[in-house]
Amino acid sequence: PGVYTIPPVIFSYYDISKNSYEELSTEAIVVKVGNANSNQSQNPGQGVSLGVNRQAVRSISDDIRYIYSSLPSLAKGNLFFFGSVVYFGLLVMIFVLFLAIERYLSHRIERNRDIAGVRNRKAVKIAKAKLKRAGILLKEGNYSAFYMELHKALLGYVSDKLNLELSDISRDKISGLLYSRNIDNGIVDELLYLLDQCEYARYAPNPGGEGMDNNFSRAIDLISSLEL
Repeated sequence: PGVYTIPPVIFSYYDISKNSYEELSTEAIVVKVGNANSNQSQNPGQGVSLGVNRQAVRSISDDIRYIYSSLPSLAKGNLFFFGSVVYFGLLVMIFVLFLAIERYLSHRIERNRDIAGVRNRKAVKIAKAKLKRAGILLKEGNYSAFYMELHKALLGYVSDKLNLELSDISRDKISGLLYSRNIDNGIVDELLYLLDQCEYARYAPNPGGEGMDNNFSRAIDLISSLEL
C-alpha cells in the first residue's frame, strides 16, 4: 500500500501547418493503493485506491475459476484387473486356446487333403444312408427302385473303401482287390451274389417281397462284416 504517481505521457508529432514539431503531454496520475481489506473507490481528485480481496474473486463464467497455486494430490488408479493374476491367467488361456484351434484346423486340412482317406472314412455313413432309402422303398413295395438303391449302396461302399471310380469298377477288379486284402472268400462271394441279384432285378419281373426282404437283410450284414 502507498501513494504512487504515474508520470505524464509525452507525444511528439509534426504539425505541417506550422512546419514544426509539437509536443502534447498528459497529466500525471496519482494512484493510492490501500490495504487488502480496503474498499475505497477511484476518485479523480484524490487518486485511485485499489483493494484486492481474495474472497471476492468469484466465478463469472463456467470456464473462469480461481487459480490454485498449490499442487494437486495424485493417487494411483484401480489396478484390480490389469496386471492381476486373473488378467495374466486369461492371457494364458487365450494363448492356449489359439494354439489348440490352430492345431485342430491344420490337422483337419491335412486329413481333407487325403481324398482316399476321406472316402474311406465316409463309406459306411454313405452306405447306411442308401440302405435306409432302400428300406423305405422295400416297405413301399417298389421293386425296381429298391434294387437300384441297394446296388448303389453296395457298389458305392466297395468303391469308396477301395478308392475306385464307379466307371472303372468290375466284378473281376472287385474280387481281385478283396482277395489281395485277405478278405474271406465267403464274404467276397456274398458281395458278388448280391450285386448279381441287383443286376438281375433290372430285367426280371418282381418275384415277390420275400426275396427283397432277404436280400436287404443280407446286404446289411455284409456291410457290417466287410471291414476294409
